[in-house]
Amino acid sequence: MNSLNDKMALTERARRVFEAHLAVFDPQSTSNYAELLTDDAVYEFPFAPAGFPSRVEGKEAIVKYMTGLPHLNQTILSFPLKS
Repeated sequence: MNSLNDKMALTERARRVFEAHLAVFDPQSTSNYAELLTDDAVYEFPFAPAGFPSRVEGKEAIVKYMTGLPHLNQTILSFPLKS
């Protein structure tokens, strides 16, 4: 992946996958979301901003964390290119 076009394509795919994931999440119905996870699921956020965890472990912890972030569905997300 050397070219800028390759990096842009990968960034776009990551954005689409993340947006699709958020579309499944409904803070009013966390049981449906929880069904997507195993008990030992792990979410990692390597580019988490200050004040946010870089890792959340376990189904219950993930659902609790995601329930606290319903505003993400209305937020324009940024996926900056890294060299």
